[in-house]
Amino acid sequence: MATLHHTIVSFFEARMTKHSRVERFTRMLIADEYVYAIERTDGFGSVNVFLSDAYRFGRADYVGRPNQITRGDFILIARPEADFDVSLVERARKNGIGIGKIGKLMGALNYKSVWPAPGSVDSILS
Repeated sequence: MATLHHTIVSFFEARMTKHSRVERFTRMLIADEYVYAIERTDGFGSVNVFLSDAYRFGRADYVGRPNQITRGDFILIARPEADFDVSLVERARKNGIGIGKIGKLMGALNYKSVWPAPGSVDSILS
């Protein structure tokens, strides 16, 4: 069950409103979770973003993520004081899922694929 403070949600929504690549975003109606569908500009595909409320996002959190988070989507470590198991980055990358904090998401939204490392062949803007 998500327990994000309302200021975290407001901060996220404010960042999405100001991002030049975000055309619009809507919160998906998923009980007890914060998952947003983000539609991007310039023909870049939509991205679902899961705002995790975990203080330490680990393997169980990754496996238990909402079903709506699949290849091409992003897991946001939403709490500023939180962190995540860095060994999950490779696993998430193999599944085509981005993972990180708000700065990583903001940058990733500028790439067609949000999950490869920026600068890789798969993430080059076209």
